[in-house]
Amino acid sequence: MAVRVIPPLYLGFLVIGIDFGDVVALPGFVVAGLVAIAASAFVAGINALAWLKLRYYFDDDGDLRVDSGLLQRQARRLQLSRLQSVDAVSPLVARLFGFVELRVEVAGTGDSRVVLRYLRKPDAAALQQEILTRHEALIDGDTTDAVKVPALVPGVPSVEHTDVLATVPTGRLLGSLILRTTTMTLFVLTVVFVTITVLAQGWAALGLALITGGIPILAIIREFFTYSNFTVARGRQGLRLRFGLLQTQSRSVPPGRVQAVELIAPLLWRRFNWVRVQLTVAGTQGEGQQQGSTVLLPVAPREHAMRVVSEVMPGFDLDDVQWTPAPDRARLRAWVQWRFLAFAVTARFIVTRSGRITRRIAFAPHERVQSVRLSEGPWQRRLGLATVSFDVAPGPVEVVAWHVDIGIARPLVNDQEQRMLATHRLH
Repeated sequence: MAVRVIPPLYLGFLVIGIDFGDVVALPGFVVAGLVAIAASAFVAGINALAWLKLRYYFDDDGDLRVDSGLLQRQARRLQLSRLQSVDAVSPLVARLFGFVELRVEVAGTGDSRVVLRYLRKPDAAALQQEILTRHEALIDGDTTDAVKVPALVPGVPSVEHTDVLATVPTGRLLGSLILRTTTMTLFVLTVVFVTITVLAQGWAALGLALITGGIPILAIIREFFTYSNFTVARGRQGLRLRFGLLQTQSRSVPPGRVQAVELIAPLLWRRFNWVRVQLTVAGTQGEGQQQGSTVLLPVAPREHAMRVVSEVMPGFDLDDVQWTPAPDRARLRAWVQWRFLAFAVTARFIVTRSGRITRRIAFAPHERVQSVRLSEGPWQRRLGLATVSFDVAPGPVEVVAWHVDIGIARPLVNDQEQRMLATHRLH
């Protein structure tokens, strides 16, 4: 962590322009660098002392206890029966020294996450595996197995047999980022803007291209670094995702936590039959929507994507869905995408479809729907249309049936309410 302090401190001293000439006969930029390094060393010392005070252990109930803090001690208890995710993240600097930070998230309000930094890689792998194993034993109701899990042995990595389900080749990832609708739109707008500016103000305006043209390039670079080396594997506790170039991440998708799934296919991707798969997972809203936290596959052929989706939504078959399309008069309300608007109801899932340029198919199990809403705008009422929203846990996936015939929308809402009541009676 201390290494991160050097660049902002150094730049800060240079911007402020502190004159050290009266103290030492050295150039200002050299003194600024030395001061930044000294401050970094101080921060490193504080962090080292705090790291030495860090304690984590499992109590008699099988929950994870974390004691931390230097001047002000904190004691945290995480109920592993409410575990949402346990992810291993390796920032670039930490990875150079063989360290990993472990992020443990449980269901709850407020600050329900603990970050353990920095652990040696074998210790982090062993702790991650033990947490997942104890959680599995707790939700299965076998607390004796949770107690019998072997204790951590420093320096000995845990072993988990995994079956690789999908990987994302580098060429496909880079091509998908370039051909994404938002990227291509930014490129086109940049070309148009620069052309108009050059015609109006001369070639000196080409300097603006370094700023406006850099926006789509930076977006591509950022996501490329995030999703490089993306691998989806099947483990004993669900799917394991591993990705990242400069900062590697190992994320888990606990079984039963996926609330909804969405398949996204931008216009230029459809030529290659590519889709992106993103999820709404219970508890991830508290992470501030960290990039990568809701993506199951950044890009994959549709048939490969559906094989992975079947791991988190078993029993879903997109080819067997019988769509109910929006009526023809919906073109007056959604003249671009009305032909693609549709919904479907199966025995286990509610499925919706939308978008023309970027097509989206979202679906959720009936038991994951928390509420259902029918809304009618003034224009919709004149056309006899309504929008039906199927609310799941907070997240990026929205399951919404747009511009449904009002004669179909009301029975659809009643049917979903009956399914929700039946689910509540079972639980």
